[in-house]
Amino acid sequence: MNRDGPQRGGDRTRAGAKSGNSAQNPDAQAALREVERLVRISDVHLAADNPLAALEYLDEAEAQLIEAGSPAAPLCDVALRSVDCLRRRGDLEAAQAKVGEALDLLGPNGDPIYRGKLRSREAAIEYGLGAYEAAREAGREAYDLLRRSAEHVEIGFLELTLGNVHYRRGSTAKSRECFESALFTFRRIDHREGIARALNNLGVILKNGPRWSDARDLLTRALAVSEEAGNYARMASHCSNLGIIYTKLCDWDLAEQHLSRALAIHKEVGNTRALSKVLIAMGHLHRRRGQRDLAARHYAEARTICETHSYGRELALCFESDGDLLADGGDFAAARRALGEGLELAQAVAPDGDVVPELKRRFGAIALAEGRFEEA
Repeated sequence: MNRDGPQRGGDRTRAGAKSGNSAQNPDAQAALREVERLVRISDVHLAADNPLAALEYLDEAEAQLIEAGSPAAPLCDVALRSVDCLRRRGDLEAAQAKVGEALDLLGPNGDPIYRGKLRSREAAIEYGLGAYEAAREAGREAYDLLRRSAEHVEIGFLELTLGNVHYRRGSTAKSRECFESALFTFRRIDHREGIARALNNLGVILKNGPRWSDARDLLTRALAVSEEAGNYARMASHCSNLGIIYTKLCDWDLAEQHLSRALAIHKEVGNTRALSKVLIAMGHLHRRRGQRDLAARHYAEARTICETHSYGRELALCFESDGDLLADGGDFAAARRALGEGLELAQAVAPDGDVVPELKRRFGAIALAEGRFEEA
């Protein structure tokens, strides 16, 4: 795993953590009580979709533990929460760094359950960054470590991650198997967020199948579950996918309604990575409606976000969208240049991912439009 990039207290973590028995250390016990209070407050903020405020309390909790010479386990607990907050904000690079710090702290012979949880987070992060092979390797190790444990929620979310990796690598059957297994796990323990996410992911498979009506039904069920739980971050994901489906179904008003709702939630939470994806989807909607200027405006806004935050896969999608818009207008030379930039970036970020073949397919479509049949 690449452990460069943003750091959140990693040096002090490695320097301050100790392996002594906290039960015999009054300072550590007092620190643990204070940490429990700080963690409870952070949970309240995260439940209110304010991960930035939650992170502030978790950073303070980490500092309290380090000052008291805490062993690795409580620090790993806090680190796992911090990683989840950073992922909620779309700050995958900082989340990746935090996982690396915690794994270094835990060491190769540390608690296998903590290692499994951290490697599971690592798999999800690598997937989000487009490093699908690294995600697969981390996910496999995590599954080996967790599968015989009672960590059913962790296993369910890990199955979702592995399903996502299979899907991006073109293995729809394996992906569906993982998602259905996760859905079974979450239903057995009545985990509402997990159920919603599994339904969402199964709907995404159907969306790109394309079995759009079936996908709409699954995603509508997922949205209802997340609305009942008040999980706004998941609601935004479902709304985004529903907006894409309604665009495919040419139901423009419902498409705009759902995408606008997703935009508002992502802006409020501060998840700029997810925001860029919804802006691209909104651009696709306006392009389908023949509103080229509006489409170009949304694509440009998404591109600015991706360039500012160095979101590689999403930036490649921006180039893909620009190429489509230029091709629609008959400017095939400019379209090829945009698609070429996107292809170069996609091959650098995720050569085994799904964006590369999509960009190549578009090159073929342009060649056909220009009558260059052999090249197509």
